[in-house]
Amino acid sequence: MLFITNINKNILNAFSNFAHQSNKIYMITEQEEPIKKQKQENFELVNGEFSASEAIEIIEDLYARNINFHEIKSFSELIRYDAKDEATLARLNALKENKEQVGKLLQTAREDGRSLRVSSTISIEII
Repeated sequence: MLFITNINKNILNAFSNFAHQSNKIYMITEQEEPIKKQKQENFELVNGEFSASEAIEIIEDLYARNINFHEIKSFSELIRYDAKDEATLARLNALKENKEQVGKLLQTAREDGRSLRVSSTISIEII
């Protein structure tokens, strides 16, 4: 795909293959796609008040899926490369510890008959 980029004369030395037209210089370049700026987006995943049972169901499912992802990734690395992925194993251990702590908190709320306000935001950054 061809793009025509309008540039000022003062940066002319940085470019070649140019054509003069009035007071501006136009350069034709080939690019796969326009360069995208680094950007971060936030998405609300969970936001609301829940009974303890509902909160347990929602949060345990999120942890279970994330833990399952990392277990499969770790197993795949072991089978494919006969090596342990230390970063994945560390993340897996951290998730399991967090799940246990959250589970205790949720169980306490359930035993006390309390509701919970739960919110979770996903931040995604294009890098």
